[in-house]
Order: sequence, then structure tokens, then C-alpha cells
Amino acid sequence: MRLQKWAFGMIFLLTFFGWSLDALLWPYILHVVIDIFTRFEGDRLAAWEMLKWSLVGGVCLAVYSETGARTTGFLMAKAMPRLQADLRMVMFDHIQRHSPQYFNERFAGSLAIEPPSPLGNGGSIILSCDFSLCKQGGF
Repeated sequence: MRLQKWAFGMIFLLTFFGWSLDALLWPYILHVVIDIFTRFEGDRLAAWEMLKWSLVGGVCLAVYSETGARTTGFLMAKAMPRLQADLRMVMFDHIQRHSPQYFNERFAGSLAIEPPSPLGNGGSIILSCDFSLCKQGGF
């Protein structure tokens, strides 16, 4: 993750700022719209001057939420394969530093089976953490 820290940092920022803005501003915008409609009960056309700014704010929030969600998905698609490749290279370097005695005691087939397990778990842990946060955030 150290090599792609900007991508994971942006994923983190988009997820949490998107969630917090989404959770805070939608109820406020709906509150303002309902207050405007109750204030102008008889003359709905007169409410348009006050209502248009709330609607513009709602549209801007929806565009920001969608853009943030899609950008987060794009960054995840870009950063996760690189993270898995970096994990494979680190594990390969680790295996290269073992002594010949280590390879004499362990069969090559068992060594080949072991590396994919941590790689798959590392990527799936990061994905499950991010997607569970995105589900909570409404993204």
C-alpha cells in the first residue's frame, strides 16, 4: 500500500467525505424544501424563487455523490491490481532470501501453493473494508 498511498488516500477521502456530506446535507435539503412548501401552502408558484436554490443544491450534491462513487471505483480498479503485484514481488523477494537448506526441507509444490493465500486475503480484506464503508455511506 505504500507505493499506491495516493490512490488509497483518495479512496479514503472520497468515501468518507462523500458519506458525511451525503448523510448531513440530504436531510437538511429536504428540511428546507418541506419548510418552503409549508410556508407557501396556497401559492406554490411563489415558492419557486426560494425553492430553486435548494433544488440546485440537491442536484449538485447528487452529482458530487455519483462522481465520488465512480471515482472511488475507478481508483480501486487501478490500485488493487498494483497492490497485489507488489505483494507478489515482496513475497518473491522473501522467498529468494531463504537458504538452500530451507528448500531441501520443503517441497517446491507446497511453496507454490502457499503464496496465493495471503495475496488473496490481503486484497479481499481491503476490498471488504472499503465496500462495507461504501455501503454504509450510500455510495
